[in-house]
Parts: sequence; C-alpha cells; structure tokens
Amino acid sequence: MRLLVFITKQVESINPILADMLDKGIGGATVIDARGMLTALNDAETDPPPIFGSLRQFINPEAETAKILLMLVGEEQAREVQALMCR
Repeated sequence: MRLLVFITKQVESINPILADMLDKGIGGATVIDARGMLTALNDAETDPPPIFGSLRQFINPEAETAKILLMLVGEEQAREVQALMCR
C-alpha cells in the first residue's frame, strides 16, 4: 500500500483528477482544505515571531486555500493516480 499526498493551490485541478479516478474505478480519496503557515500566523490572535512580521506584506488575505488530496492505494493504483496528478 502507498499513501499518496497531492497538495495544490490550483484548486480547479482537484475535481478533474477525482473524476478521472472514478472513471478508472479508483475511489477512497480524501480532500482537505489547507492554508499556508504565513496565512495561519497572520490570522492568529497571538503575535507571530518577529521574522513573520516582515513577511506579512507578502500575504494575500484574499488568496484561496490550497487543497490536499490523500489516498491509500495499492501499488498498481498508485501508478495510475500518480499519472493523473502529474499531467
């Protein structure tokens, strides 16, 4: 068995991958919304370490979250899913 982890900020790429997986009879994926460390620190009520204060100017508060796709699949399915993720 393999644990596949696919993380992308191109959230529009997730649904086509999931649809292609279903077409191949592969299911059981989990999709999680995610956000980066700087965004999380920017949203925190506590003050972040000083280094992050200077990086706040680079944070886009309007940015969409990233998506994380998690799957536990067999060896053959892992190759098929990896091919879908890398196209």
